Amino acid sequence: MGFIAVLLFTANGFASDYVPEDLKIGGGNQSLETLKAQFFKTTDRDQQVIIVKMIAKHTSDEKYKVLAEIAEFDIRTDKLGNFCHPDAVQAALDAMILTKDQKYESTYFNILNKFDNTKVRITAAKGLAMIGSPNMVPKLVNMVKNELSYAAFREDNQKMVADDMVVEAIITALGDIGDPRAFPALLQVVTLQNHRFQTIQAAWAAMEKIQW
Repeated sequence: MGFIAVLLFTANGFASDYVPEDLKIGGGNQSLETLKAQFFKTTDRDQQVIIVKMIAKHTSDEKYKVLAEIAEFDIRTDKLGNFCHPDAVQAALDAMILTKDQKYESTYFNILNKFDNTKVRITAAKGLAMIGSPNMVPKLVNMVKNELSYAAFREDNQKMVADDMVVEAIITALGDIGDPRAFPALLQVVTLQNHRFQTIQAAWAAMEKIQW
């Protein structure tokens, strides 16, 4: 009944992916599996986002495993945005990161490293920051120093700017984690200055948060 109600609301002037803020979905694993099955039957953007939001409103803690499966599905199947709409992945991450659960740090890193959507990647970096675990620091440092580093950064290059927005989010995460192993990467950013002003400023701020 909840799913039908959402669709009726959208026909009456609400956003196309509207889900009531105070919605609660019960039914344990039965309803959760129904929602999951319905998600993987459609590639429609609005339907996917509605279902993900409904899963996030489910009363079972098992919902986070389902959200993680959805968020990482395209990466694990090499579809990379061809099945799960980025907005659906974003909605899944928005719910997941609030748990601050360390068991999802690999999921966040995989999305950060491989997903082809800047907003989604930034949210994944935020998830790592909220966990605060040092486990991913070497990989994050490598992304800043090597994988997302440009010898001749240009503000008029859309891909470079998008990648650098991700670098800024990673640097912010490194600052929040506070691991000293991040210092060489931060030093590279502020000295070479092959980045946007915002990214360089984030590196200065992150340096002050390092817990020596």
